[in-house]
Amino acid sequence: MNTSKGSGALAGLVVSAHSADFVWRAGGAIAAHVQQGYRMKVVCLSFGERGESAKLWRKEGMTLEKVKQARRDEAQQAADVLGAEIEFFDLGDYPCVSAMRLCCAWWIFTANCSRPLCLAIRPKIPTISTTRWPCM
Repeated sequence: MNTSKGSGALAGLVVSAHSADFVWRAGGAIAAHVQQGYRMKVVCLSFGERGESAKLWRKEGMTLEKVKQARRDEAQQAADVLGAEIEFFDLGDYPCVSAMRLCCAWWIFTANCSRPLCLAIRPKIPTISTTRWPCM
């Protein structure tokens, strides 16, 4: 977890491989930090449409877009309850995208990187961040 101070405002970032991971991995920490005045943001790299959506796929007439929308709605509701902002990258669930294609840590603080995670982090450098890089 990164606890370096940014521009003075308290901000936190949670990077979630799938759209539901942040709830059970960091939900308590998100809620606690929101109560302490942090502006928390969740970035979901995928919707978990392949590996975590078996119940949805069992429904008749289910499509990839319907699964993604259901997962987006669930994650948005959870973020709302926790008091966090949420952003979805929709990078696909399998194969996993290399973390280095998303972000290079040394570029986050410069204007030179256009990788998606850098763009999500740079506007409000978090005071805290947590992630589990599944495919480095």
